[in-house]
Amino acid sequence: MIDIDPFPGTLMRDTVLGTPYLLTEEQEAWLCKWYPIESNAVIAKMMGTATPTIIRMAQRRGIKKDMEAFRQRSREIQLKIVESERRRDRWGLPRRTTYHLRNKLLTPKEIKRRWKAKQRGYIVADARSEEGWRQRYTIWYDEKTRRNKNFETYCKKAGFEIKEKDC
Repeated sequence: MIDIDPFPGTLMRDTVLGTPYLLTEEQEAWLCKWYPIESNAVIAKMMGTATPTIIRMAQRRGIKKDMEAFRQRSREIQLKIVESERRRDRWGLPRRTTYHLRNKLLTPKEIKRRWKAKQRGYIVADARSEEGWRQRYTIWYDEKTRRNKNFETYCKKAGFEIKEKDC
């Protein structure tokens, strides 16, 4: 429930018309805005009802999940949680989640690829610095580098970016 607007008002039951809940225009607009990009459990909690009820409401109104936007929002929330936990860890505060945080900056495979690049004369940023952390997947070469097409292809497949170093 990060950065989500509060649900306007409360749900009203309507047993006369046969529909479980009546939504005002404001509530319907809220549902149309948040249902495509937010999880059903979060919406149900905000509206004060059960998840299957939310799904039925959306189906009756023809609202569908936008999976790409939903995934993007999930990634953003995940990054906020990770950053918050890293900050708490840095200050020595207790953890709030059981989310797995890597203690090392890079995986062993990434460390190996960067080390091999250094051996071949490629230029690699120091991942421990702030600037280096942002560029940890960038490998540069200059005129002194013993370039190897197979090695560069191997690095590109692993997610590294190969660039020419500006002098």
